[in-house]
Amino acid sequence: MRQGNGPADGAAFDLVLRGYDRRQVDERLAQLQAHIATTEKALREEQRRCTELSGQLHGALSRLRQAGGGGQQNSFGFRVEKILRLAEQEASELRSHAAAEAAALVKRARAEAERLRATSERELVRLTALRDQVVVHLDEVRKLVRSVAPADPPATGPDGG
Repeated sequence: MRQGNGPADGAAFDLVLRGYDRRQVDERLAQLQAHIATTEKALREEQRRCTELSGQLHGALSRLRQAGGGGQQNSFGFRVEKILRLAEQEASELRSHAAAEAAALVKRARAEAERLRATSERELVRLTALRDQVVVHLDEVRKLVRSVAPADPPATGPDGG
């Protein structure tokens, strides 16, 4: 017969004439003692491991302090700062180089624009002079045509002749 008032982990013992079944109680106690022994062994192992790791950590910190004794130049922060300074310097050099290239390009473009303007002005002067010559020649041709052509052209009849 099982009684519902057993231990919280679900182990319930049969009631016998003078209390619980002795065999069941002994088995349960043996299980609990084995579990306690296993847990204590694991705890000791973890404590030993913790002590070992703590020693390793202290040794590593000690070596780090000794290695860093030469100043800040070996620290991670110092190295990062140095890398950032070098990157800023390189970026500044690249900007300067780009600005110089841009200035040279603008200078070449302005020189080319000036050359084209001067060439255009010369061509305009040449074409204006050519136009003036053509106008003078055209006036001469008109005068010649007027002098050769009769003042009154003959009247043509309705039949064309």
